[in-house]
Amino acid sequence: MKKLLEMSILSVVALVVVGCASLSGGNISTNNPNAYGDYQVDMMSDRELIGKEAILGGMIITMNQPALGTRIELVRYELNRDGYPLRNGEMDNNRLIVDIPGGISVRGYSPGDYLTAVGVIKSAEEISLAGERVRVITMEAIDYQFWRDPKREIYYDEPFFNSPAIGFGFYRPNWGFGFGPYAPYYY
Repeated sequence: MKKLLEMSILSVVALVVVGCASLSGGNISTNNPNAYGDYQVDMMSDRELIGKEAILGGMIITMNQPALGTRIELVRYELNRDGYPLRNGEMDNNRLIVDIPGGISVRGYSPGDYLTAVGVIKSAEEISLAGERVRVITMEAIDYQFWRDPKREIYYDEPFFNSPAIGFGFYRPNWGFGFGPYAPYYY
């Protein structure tokens, strides 16, 4: 009986440890709940915006690494609840410049990938770019997250079981040659 009690206590402790270890640390939007979002930023004037903490993001246009940090220019996109820039959410006539202090590694990321940043807005101004009025927001990043463009991810085409081109579709009800679990092979 004593051995059974010890084993059950050990099992419960093991389950608690494994359960707690598997919890994620959240994402960029849940880690910064007090930051202003896209729509709040759009409603503020340029003067009101300076000094506020905001969570903004978009598609990377340029990446420069001067001596004291990294400067990334983005086309602003709307963000979803996890802080990921929505693919068709480009905000017309909006640019974002993110200054990240210190040395960071940007290897593996290039123009066309995405970035979400939380930080204090240093400046906001309207400029004329190619005859159109463009709102440019500059922020000093406190927290940031890079996202790869899923269209440019390497697709592993396994030829026997999961291929949409050839093979047998074991994960679908339509078995047979030429069926696979990936319906949209190309975006």
